[in-house]
Amino acid sequence: MASRASLSALLWLCAAALAVPWLPGLTASASGLLVPPSPSTDCNRSCGGIDLPFPFGAGPAHCMLPGFGIECRDMGNGIHKPFLYRNVELLNISLSDGQFRVLVYISSYCYDAQGRNKEWRWNITGSPFSFSDTANKFTVVGCRTLAYIVYNRDDATKYMTGCVAMCDNNLKAVVNGSCSGMGCCQTAIPSGLQFYQVWFDRRFNTSEIDAASPCSFAVLMESSEFNFSTNYVTSLEFNSSHGGEAPVVLDWVISEDKCEVASTKPGYACVSRNSRCCYAAGGRRGYICKCEEGFEGNPYVTDGCLGESGYLHPLSP
Repeated sequence: MASRASLSALLWLCAAALAVPWLPGLTASASGLLVPPSPSTDCNRSCGGIDLPFPFGAGPAHCMLPGFGIECRDMGNGIHKPFLYRNVELLNISLSDGQFRVLVYISSYCYDAQGRNKEWRWNITGSPFSFSDTANKFTVVGCRTLAYIVYNRDDATKYMTGCVAMCDNNLKAVVNGSCSGMGCCQTAIPSGLQFYQVWFDRRFNTSEIDAASPCSFAVLMESSEFNFSTNYVTSLEFNSSHGGEAPVVLDWVISEDKCEVASTKPGYACVSRNSRCCYAAGGRRGYICKCEEGFEGNPYVTDGCLGESGYLHPLSP
């Protein structure tokens, strides 16, 4: 019964996908490799208490790799917050995982006469970033709700995955902590995703449930940060308790070169001693840098991988 309720079907739609460059200043050398500038000691490496380690940075171009720029925005009253393009707030960066977390808007579909519907899309095509297929899931909350996530796999084709959340009339089958199709549905996304759009199927008849379940919600979000509550179905709590936003995890690559090719080119990013080149997460083409086992720190800066007590030797076992 749960499997029927948790529809997750792939629909293949052929359409032209408009690839819009996401970040200005994303440049490459003639060889196709992103050429890293030299990080400077005068760069601001934090914003609002959030660390901004190289290759990320705020300020002049020499503080970051092309495409990794962060805006440290003055919010007033002495408060600063880091943003990654427009209103996408940065939460944290993990160099060791090659990932960072940001806040994205929750899409909503409400059944009242006001029609408070918001459907979110985000295109990061052309950037060094992609949505993590291991850390995120497309999450749908509501009753009689079919929501789709539309995504592109190349410049010529779009695909669409649907996820349905259902309820019985008295909501007895909706259980806290369970997201198996009753009031809540989750489905995986493909690797290397750089564009997605959320939309709701208006053909589902919701006229009888607007009082009991006023709105449905859908968002691509970090799966470990979601714990379903029955209140999410009967109120606006899921949206309001998160300020209309949810965390999502992004992977990055330095360039699309393989490690053995990148290491022979000018601008190779793994510059620290005791650093190594690793293939990007999620099967995406490209590489990132990590510190060797026994070291920690920043492999993207000179002598950034340190051992115990900050020295350039292996950590004690």
